[in-house]
Amino acid sequence: MKSAILKITLGLKITLGVTLLVAGPALAQSPAAGKAPLVLAQKANQQLTPEQRKALQLKRQRARQAVQQKRQKARQQQQRANQQKRKAAPKRLAPSQANRAREAAKKKAANRKLTPQQKLQLQKRRQQQRLQAKQKLQKQRQQQRLKTKQANDSQKALRQRKLERLQKQRQQDRKELQTDRAEKRDRLQKLRQRNRAIEERKQDRLQADRSKARADLARRRQVQRRQTQVNNQKYRQLQARRKTLRREIKPKRNAQQRLAKRNAILKRQNNWLKNQRRRNNRNSFRDFRFHERAKVVKRRNNRVIYTALAAGALVGAAATTAYFIHHNDDRRLDWRARDYYSEDLRNGWTRSIVVRPDGSRVVTVRDSSGFIVRRYRAYPNNRVTVLFDNRPSWWDEGDIDVEVEPVRYRGPRDRYIVEPSHASVETVYETITAEPVAEVGRYYTLNQILVNNDLRGYMPRIDLDTITFALGSDEIPVEQIDKLEEIGAAMEEAIKENPDEVFLIEGHTDATGDKIDNLDLSDRRASSVADALTEYFEIPPENLVTQGYGEQFLKVDTEGPESRNRRVAIRRITPLLAKENDQISLDSDGNELFDKN
Repeated sequence: MKSAILKITLGLKITLGVTLLVAGPALAQSPAAGKAPLVLAQKANQQLTPEQRKALQLKRQRARQAVQQKRQKARQQQQRANQQKRKAAPKRLAPSQANRAREAAKKKAANRKLTPQQKLQLQKRRQQQRLQAKQKLQKQRQQQRLKTKQANDSQKALRQRKLERLQKQRQQDRKELQTDRAEKRDRLQKLRQRNRAIEERKQDRLQADRSKARADLARRRQVQRRQTQVNNQKYRQLQARRKTLRREIKPKRNAQQRLAKRNAILKRQNNWLKNQRRRNNRNSFRDFRFHERAKVVKRRNNRVIYTALAAGALVGAAATTAYFIHHNDDRRLDWRARDYYSEDLRNGWTRSIVVRPDGSRVVTVRDSSGFIVRRYRAYPNNRVTVLFDNRPSWWDEGDIDVEVEPVRYRGPRDRYIVEPSHASVETVYETITAEPVAEVGRYYTLNQILVNNDLRGYMPRIDLDTITFALGSDEIPVEQIDKLEEIGAAMEEAIKENPDEVFLIEGHTDATGDKIDNLDLSDRRASSVADALTEYFEIPPENLVTQGYGEQFLKVDTEGPESRNRRVAIRRITPLLAKENDQISLDSDGNELFDKN
């Protein structure tokens, strides 16, 4: 394509050249001679295709660029050559200096040719010229001074205007600052006034609160004085009531009959004890094995629930309990304690000692599992009375599962199961001090009594129908505490007659809810009644044993909620307990001695 364009362009140029040669002289003489080449070029361009025109324009543009580059290179070479010539040429005088020199030379040459008159005229003319030059110079200087003065005046005026503007700005700034300070003072004053008002309101409220507090305190003190008076009156009434109850109890009545019956029971029990030929293991550090046969069902706080401890308990609950709950009652024993401490014995056994204000000590010995081995009271003269003993001299590991014939009571039922709401205080006292309703020919440990319902049935019981527990609760309502007066007075007289009496407090629930939870709830109900008897009626806690039985022994046979099943029962178990006071040996410090085996 490019070769074709070049051929066409070359042909056009040749045609144009021949035409100019032939018609050159004629065209030069004609007026349109200068326009002929342009017309021919335009005609030649009109004969080209668009692509050829573009190629031709590109070629012309490249040619122009080449010409410009050559001119620029020639210009740069000429500049470099001129610079080199200037550097090599000698220094010349400035044109003004050269002119002055030439004029001076001409003047000197002219002066030499002038006559005296001409010289005089020349001098006068020169003097006039100097004077004119001087005047002109003075005039220029005056003008210069005037201009300088005008410039200074204008600068001074400008500075004055700037100073005035600055002063005005400063005055305005001072005014604004004063205004801001005044506003700040006003705001601060208002803030102080508001703070003062707030503080005054606070003081007023504080004063009002203090006045209200003083009025409330005076009102509370007045209520307390009234309550103290009412309490004193109630206390006097209670004391009078207790005196009345003590007079109604008449402990000396039938005392000889009770003593004779008690002696007969003791004689039979002592004969049975003599006939026992077992090895004396009571002073050795061996744990109870019966609880190892049972499985731990649940642990909660200081309570552990086992499956039946006795072998026959899994058959049914007619003779023994299906579940057994064990708890640590050391918390109750620190009532009015002068001192309380615990000692570690061998094989994981412990001995806790509570010192009473009279100097007597209540000692509880436990095995490594927390089961009570024995509890006894040691007096300052080292006299020992055993409250109950779970490891007497005749003890055998299998003796907890004891066979006892169910009791057949043929007397009045209201004397076997006594309800305080339907019985007199004398009847309650007789039940609290009652002997077994059938012949008991031997002793039993506390654990045997706790797990055997038939064995407990030998002793009459008191069902506290005057205490009503809410569903799922172990708290005794405050208004029902006074209803324990008859029980408290009867137990107080019984313990005064025999300080070694032991009473079992049984807790029961209805059949609603889980059996395990009911067993725990019943045990807590029994502990609540024991705490109330100790706190309000001063029954020593070591004379009370608590045990929960859950829903195993319902008073009303129903599966639904029944308030009569949510009860607590109390019975005397002293005649059934094994007590061997002569088997405990104390050292010089009053501590029990154990064998080293």
